[in-house]
Amino acid sequence: MGKLLVVLAGLALLATAGGAQTQFGAMQRQEVINSLSSMLADRYLDEPVGKRLSQLLQDRLNRGEFDSLTQPDAFAAAVTDVLQAETRDRHLWIWYRNGAPARLQFAFVEAPMVGRVDVLPGNIGYIEIRHFVGQTAEFDAAMEKVKGAAALILDLRQCAGGNREQVLHLSTYFFAKPTRLLSRQARTDPAPLEHWTLDTLPGPRFVDAPVYALTSQRTFSAGEGFALGLRVNGRALLVGEKTGGGGHYVQGFPQLPHGFQMLLPVGRNLDPRTGRSWEIEGLGPDLAVNAEQALQAAIGHFHGWKPRRIP
Repeated sequence: MGKLLVVLAGLALLATAGGAQTQFGAMQRQEVINSLSSMLADRYLDEPVGKRLSQLLQDRLNRGEFDSLTQPDAFAAAVTDVLQAETRDRHLWIWYRNGAPARLQFAFVEAPMVGRVDVLPGNIGYIEIRHFVGQTAEFDAAMEKVKGAAALILDLRQCAGGNREQVLHLSTYFFAKPTRLLSRQARTDPAPLEHWTLDTLPGPRFVDAPVYALTSQRTFSAGEGFALGLRVNGRALLVGEKTGGGGHYVQGFPQLPHGFQMLLPVGRNLDPRTGRSWEIEGLGPDLAVNAEQALQAAIGHFHGWKPRRIP
């Protein structure tokens, strides 16, 4: 979340910089691995792990394990596979040119943060939140449309991440007074830093009616942080599936030689109650149902029906 979590604006421009690739051989592979190894050793959120990954990539390169990879996309995929096998850190990727992970592709098409906004039968507000990268006026307009609803459903089932600033802005609508939402800690931070709601908003707050957050396995990163900030403060019930487990955050998109880029996790987002991240584990829902059933389950819960939990 925020510039320190996923800075997606301008990704398309950065990904196409550097001109056409004319050659990709041993020298280019060495230069990419050298740069990547330095990034991991110097900046990865866990210093011992970063240094271990750095050495591992150098060892794999020296053993010739990447020698057959003469296409940049295939090389990026193979290196990413090594990093994923070692860490399972879904914020740790490298890619070539426009080959960013699918969950970041909304940055290329500049898709709106907010999808469908509606008031469902029974005066239940509904807002589909696709990601947290864009102008906060989108959230202001959506909240204005559901003003006065008896309950509000926030659909995060396709929410793949975004920026901290937008998360804090939308979260503030649901609290009457300053409220601590999450904590975070980077490798160089001596103690966790707290994130609180904002002081002001351009519209009325939604503080009295119940709120439901719909989740799925695709709910990730800033989407998870937003949901957790509401839940730990008693402002939302999570309905759906366990989330994707993206509890780390990145700082920009470091560029590597020869047209490669990466996501580099530099810190952890934390549950302020426990000091733990939701990395890999994800967030378990309060009402567990299949993602496609989550909307009806939330509506049913509001009307007093308790859906059966998935075993």
